[in-house]
Amino acid sequence: MKHKLQKNLFIKLLCAGILIFSAQGLLAQQSVSGRVTDAADGQGVPGANVVVKGTTTGAITDLEGNYSIAVPGADAILVYSYIGYHDKEIVVGNQTSIEVALAEDVQALDEVVVIGYGTVKKDDLTGAVAVVTSEELSKTPATSLARAIQGRASGVLVTQSGDPGVGPTIRIRGTGSINQNPNPLYVIDGVIGGSMNDINPNDIESFQVLKDASAAAIYGADGANGVIIITTKRGTMGKPKVTFSAFGSMNLVPKQFEVMDAQQYVDFFNTVYDDNEIERQEAYTDEFRQYYYGEGWEKGTDWQDEIIQKAWTQNYFLGVSGGGEASNYSISANILDEDGILKNSGA
Repeated sequence: MKHKLQKNLFIKLLCAGILIFSAQGLLAQQSVSGRVTDAADGQGVPGANVVVKGTTTGAITDLEGNYSIAVPGADAILVYSYIGYHDKEIVVGNQTSIEVALAEDVQALDEVVVIGYGTVKKDDLTGAVAVVTSEELSKTPATSLARAIQGRASGVLVTQSGDPGVGPTIRIRGTGSINQNPNPLYVIDGVIGGSMNDINPNDIESFQVLKDASAAAIYGADGANGVIIITTKRGTMGKPKVTFSAFGSMNLVPKQFEVMDAQQYVDFFNTVYDDNEIERQEAYTDEFRQYYYGEGWEKGTDWQDEIIQKAWTQNYFLGVSGGGEASNYSISANILDEDGILKNSGA
């Protein structure tokens, strides 16, 4: 009987301990609910992520922006995030309801794209448009705008001509016609026409390529091969800002063909004649060479060295911009000295 009482007492104490620990676990966790909204219009943000920082515990807001999540304690930090918005972190503390307003990431969503005669926010854009900013252009020193955008816009093929002073050719999504002008339409600061080769990359604020029919429809048949819209830099209010840049480069032929000089050429043919008992031509006899060519004939002429050279390129840019309440100004000058690989070629 005594043994049975001790057993029952042990079971009761064990159950009490389990209940105490379970209660402590429940008290350690707390539930937080609330709503995630857009700071601009107050509308709920559906699909926003709510995550306990440093863990894999998270929740997603519903169509109205509402959420509910269990947090481990008052020290927990909730991270609110959504594409196109700045992340926000909040310490839970004793709060059980947290309302969060997320602000748009202006740099990501408010980038303005020029479409036809108007502008549109990048996140509202539905056409196929490639945008290259001045910051991207400045990363690669280039003597022309076409070379600066090479490889930076999908669907845009830039082919170098190899002739100094002659701009590369540009094709947007291939060549649309074999007997008509395949060049894209250029719109520079709202004016149709012009050439990319006349604009220095340092003067460019933005470079936009309208690639599909919907984006270029406003230009009609002229935009059938794509449209390139170029916006140049303008002065801003403030003190004069002076910009100077310079760079140089050298082009060369890394490896030339190995060819025989005059003496090696003659020796080669003499060997052929001797080995095959073929009658030797008069031009390859010592008497004829001395009589016709004179002394030093064996040196010959290296025609590769006669036409190929190391080509140096120098580029200098100077710009001044500024403005006041009445007007803004931007003045720039560029000097380009570009030699060609072939002698007597260059720009």
